[in-house]
Amino acid sequence: MQSRLKQAGLWNSNDDIEINISLAWELLSRIGLPGRYGGKAPDGSYEFIIIDPTTGAYLTTGKGQTLELSICEAALNAKVLTTLPGHQH
Repeated sequence: MQSRLKQAGLWNSNDDIEINISLAWELLSRIGLPGRYGGKAPDGSYEFIIIDPTTGAYLTTGKGQTLELSICEAALNAKVLTTLPGHQH
């Protein structure tokens, strides 16, 4: 996960730090989009949803074995959206 976050420009540290909830929220804040907990899937994974701040519409989601990883996955998916042409956030 750390290497993917680094490639996306969300992780700037060379330290091998365990991703905790505080760090996950910090990474998410770098995207600048609101999100919310989406619940737990039948397979036991967690889901985190990124929403459009203007319309409240669903933009993307992230799933992970922990809430922290689902937040990071959602941040990565949102980062891709924010780099698409025509994105105005």
